[in-house]
Amino acid sequence: MLVVKAVNSSFFSSFYLFAGKPYKDLVVGVPKEVLENERRVALTPAGVKILTKIGYNVKVEESAGNEAKFGDAMYQEAGATITKRLDAFSGDIVLKVGQ
Repeated sequence: MLVVKAVNSSFFSSFYLFAGKPYKDLVVGVPKEVLENERRVALTPAGVKILTKIGYNVKVEESAGNEAKFGDAMYQEAGATITKRLDAFSGDIVLKVGQ
């Protein structure tokens, strides 16, 4: 598993070469942030739409975006699968804001 804290588009465009797996086989997990007073989420629904268009599978933990005003329905509409915490952490790439 690769945990990413800061993401830019060049990282995702070169990740295929790093991992040796096609995009369609890679899972990006987005767990809910648990630090006190943390309202951010590592990936917005717009980001999900971009990643799924490229071919990634995105799994977002239930209510991960609630504090940032992004509901589960918004993530589903963008192409993500809403999952339990363990499934979000089981991705090939895990996006987090904090540690």
